[in-house]
Amino acid sequence: MWFLLLCSVVWGGELRVTARVPAELRIDGLPVLQAFQPLDATVEVPPGPHRAEVLTHGAPQPLDFSVVEGVPTLLVIGRIGLSAEVLYDRVAPAAVPQVQVSIRHQGDEGVMVLLDGERLAVSGGRQLSLVRPAGTHNLEIRSADGTLIWARGELMLEGAEAVVLQVSAGKVPEVAGGSSRFWSTGR
Repeated sequence: MWFLLLCSVVWGGELRVTARVPAELRIDGLPVLQAFQPLDATVEVPPGPHRAEVLTHGAPQPLDFSVVEGVPTLLVIGRIGLSAEVLYDRVAPAAVPQVQVSIRHQGDEGVMVLLDGERLAVSGGRQLSLVRPAGTHNLEIRSADGTLIWARGELMLEGAEAVVLQVSAGKVPEVAGGSSRFWSTGR
């Protein structure tokens, strides 16, 4: 008896799927896996952002996730929902590239940047440099006193090429360098 139907193309990123309930998995609209009982499987997907749609009990559940080349991503299909996580801790530290990020403020008044919960104050016309691991990072741009949120989303850092993040009061940040980008979540 067949318990797993796998329709995958070799793409370069590793997605580890743990299904605790029978489910059908589609990634970016393409059928990838169908589990008729709980299972653990590995499929190849291209590095970058993706949208999964999982059908459990006939109901579709969407989930946005990212895959980094050379670093496994775990997708859990559970009884109470879905989750995805890049497993940086499962890779030797040298395999996760470090990215030089320069935050440049274009304007007169200062702004507050929250990067993965860390508060960074950037004065008008100034630049702040830091290093972050490749992958997805939570990013918010706020007024200097933190009362107004101008942009909220995810900063995806890919590769090891330096990235410039230009921020300005009341505007969505601009990202330059490599294939890194910002997605507004609007939440």
